[in-house]
Amino acid sequence: MRSGACRAAAIASFAASLLLVPVRARSADPDASLGGRITGTVLDPKGNPVAGAPVEASGAAPAAPRTSATDARGKFRFDGLPPGRYRIRAGDAHCVLGADVEVEAGRESVVEGVLGAGCRREKVDVAAPAPRYSAIDATTATKTDTPIMETPVSVQVVPQQVLQDQQATRLDKAVQNVSGVIPVTAGFQSSDDYVIRGFDNFAVSYENGLKLDEYTVSGFYRDMANVERVEIVKGPASVLYGQAEPGGLVNVVTKKPLDAPRYAFELQAGSFGTYRGTIDATGPLNEAHSLLYRLNLSYENAGSFRDFVSGERFFVFPTLQWKPGAADEVTLELKYANGFVIGDNGVPFAADGRPADVPVSRNYAEPDANRAPTTEYALKLGATHDFGSGWSLRAAYRLEYRKSPTPNGQFYQGPA
Repeated sequence: MRSGACRAAAIASFAASLLLVPVRARSADPDASLGGRITGTVLDPKGNPVAGAPVEASGAAPAAPRTSATDARGKFRFDGLPPGRYRIRAGDAHCVLGADVEVEAGRESVVEGVLGAGCRREKVDVAAPAPRYSAIDATTATKTDTPIMETPVSVQVVPQQVLQDQQATRLDKAVQNVSGVIPVTAGFQSSDDYVIRGFDNFAVSYENGLKLDEYTVSGFYRDMANVERVEIVKGPASVLYGQAEPGGLVNVVTKKPLDAPRYAFELQAGSFGTYRGTIDATGPLNEAHSLLYRLNLSYENAGSFRDFVSGERFFVFPTLQWKPGAADEVTLELKYANGFVIGDNGVPFAADGRPADVPVSRNYAEPDANRAPTTEYALKLGATHDFGSGWSLRAAYRLEYRKSPTPNGQFYQGPA
């Protein structure tokens, strides 16, 4: 490795592993009902601000950790924090940044970034920070923010880094990373189905703990534009989720708004005229950071190795989050989807029950058959109240509408 690359690698490594130490607390907003605040700055070894660095604040309460990112000046902030001690992590290495920060109601705890020898890597082998392929916590197995090592259930997580590196556009590509989980499909491109430990889930999955029943031949399969991670529980889980197959379940955790502005655009291209674009934008809507937003969009147009089969999908996922006080949080998630899918019956079978001896691309339906123009709407309203002392209340309501007529449906009725 050249010396210039080594220096660049060292700087990237040090910037991802800063040690932050709280130095003072001062009066913040006069409205103490907003809780406490943590502000800080992340610097590189030369004292320059690090922009776009992910920052996380986790406290003793069971609520999910608060996430943010540094702005162009390397600064970050967390507002409306319940009083207590918080642990700050930052950088792609997700390093614990020094001593815990004490937060008091109506006061601001200031954090300054300095290099910490305990966080430095003494040896640099690559120029980029190590990807986060392993997850520490999961909420699906117990519906609490519990470390996986302390969870008495087999649960596996496919984190965001894996989804990004794999460029997963469908949920079946994500679950292929988990042993004992096999994606299955009826060929209609309308739902996600899995066999977990030998049990077919019949197109039933979960989103943020709420059941999604997609056992139908109409609609779209799950889009990945607003997916943060995928959690898979192996074994019976009906004690927490009601009626479910004993093999396990798949739960999708969606992306939530962040305290700091962040924007991303991605374009993908593939075989058979496939192209897909996504947009991800998030940030605060007011100075108090009590109203946050996130907007995810995706558009995909794809052909197929099968004759007369193609598809077009457009998805919009707007999310608004309101934090009226330190202990309350209200989140509204919307979904709109439009496009079309073409159902595919696959290769017909011969009289002996085996697939017919025809080219794999051969489609015996008419060119305009099985085309289904599809429109989907979904609304989810969730609220959380923290009572303190480890107790919180979470409530959610979800409504979905789907329209997918198929004017000319053709299906095989017997052997070829």
